[in-house]
Amino acid sequence: MPSLHTTLIGLVFFCGVIIYASAEELECGVPTVEPVTFRDLVARVVGGDRAKPFSWPWQALFSTFDADGQGLMCGATIISRRWLITAAHCT
Repeated sequence: MPSLHTTLIGLVFFCGVIIYASAEELECGVPTVEPVTFRDLVARVVGGDRAKPFSWPWQALFSTFDADGQGLMCGATIISRRWLITAAHCT
């Protein structure tokens, strides 16, 4: 008969496998939500449309404000855990 220690290790391992198997697999650079359809692309106008939440997981908002509250907001792309890249005029 297996010891309590061996049984607990087996149970923890089994639970870990179940959790891992049921977790949604994410792939870097691939949105988890379908961003837009072809029809949406054809109908777009200057100014664009609101994106569905989490449809562009590598996109960020970069904003700066001066002492008077004047600000600039630009889009940025997440290129690592510590860095964003944006247009030169956004600095």
